[in-house]
Amino acid sequence: MTAGGTCSSERVPAVACLDQGVGPEADAHVVGHDLVDHGGFRPRVEVVHELGALVAEKASVLEAGGPFHVDQRYSPNRVRAKNELYRFGVSQTVRIQLVLYNNEFADICRTIAAVRACISHARSAGRLGQVVVAVGDCSPTPALTAEQTEALRQLLAPCDATLTHRFFDANLGSAGGSNQLAADGAEPVLWILNPDTYPSPTCLSLLLDELQPATVAAVEARQLPIEHPKGYHPDTGEATWLTGACLLIKREAFEAVDGFDAHFFPLYCDDVDLSWRLRAAGWTLRTVPRATVFHDKRPGPDGRPVGSEVEVESGAGARLLLARRYARPDVEQRELASFEASAMAPLRRAAQRFRERLASGDLPETLEHAAGVADLDQKYYGPHRFRYDL
Repeated sequence: MTAGGTCSSERVPAVACLDQGVGPEADAHVVGHDLVDHGGFRPRVEVVHELGALVAEKASVLEAGGPFHVDQRYSPNRVRAKNELYRFGVSQTVRIQLVLYNNEFADICRTIAAVRACISHARSAGRLGQVVVAVGDCSPTPALTAEQTEALRQLLAPCDATLTHRFFDANLGSAGGSNQLAADGAEPVLWILNPDTYPSPTCLSLLLDELQPATVAAVEARQLPIEHPKGYHPDTGEATWLTGACLLIKREAFEAVDGFDAHFFPLYCDDVDLSWRLRAAGWTLRTVPRATVFHDKRPGPDGRPVGSEVEVESGAGARLLLARRYARPDVEQRELASFEASAMAPLRRAAQRFRERLASGDLPETLEHAAGVADLDQKYYGPHRFRYDL
């Protein structure tokens, strides 16, 4: 950012290197003593390279027009073929959504500059039509001035994208803010991005390609430098749930399950819940490891992920909400007792808040019919390729 609140493309991080998909620099952050082998997967650079090679090989098969098969373990009684495409047009109209909360203007500029590169690449490949970048603001006071909003519009001008800024004058949380932004438009595809993410230039193009099959509701990119350990099928990319940090989703699917549940406030597990409701409704989900996004999560000195007290409290509270929603009273009571007895203040606060919400009836509706898609027994809410030894 320059004096006077203008954006400079020179502030864009070197995310172009992420476009290489798999490389020793990108994978160095997921190798070492902080990773523990689990379930037959070796957390080593060479294995990530092997996976990248496998994905590239399968992509070549798909591009050649061959049929493909979904592992029945992940998606019972569902087989997809290449020609079952979602018919929203060759050049797709996309609504890109960011929810702010006291974010720095320089960081927002950096994200928007990365988005501009994605739009330009997808347009040049003929995959993209009109684009609206919708910025929702949950901050106590507006995070963007009128001058700064105009600077962001000018940053997007070369790729002919429209930018809107809506100050909610309330903290709606990630879920509530995303729902409001989606309701403001009608574009058939939503790209939900965290404001601290910087997608690589080909990210949107690759995600759009994988969203095409008719049964696929949503797709996600691979996060760097701290890669998410949750699993996905190495052949099809099919996953049990997707993160909301870089999520491309069809509006039809989003609206069919009423979007995110704002009970998951201010953050965490709203994406798990959305994913499970989509799968319960018959949709499938995919991770696209070739599509990469830099998520500005900082590891500690020992290389392990670091969570703030707000993140710890939100994660614990969200786990209790998931247990209530997906009819797991055993998990709810066990975790509630554990949190209340914990020496960690954020966990005790999460338990207290849950009891307050229980008393007031402010809890998600229990979905007995969807309990079969929920996995509350594994550490990362489903199969995982490795785990962080915290």
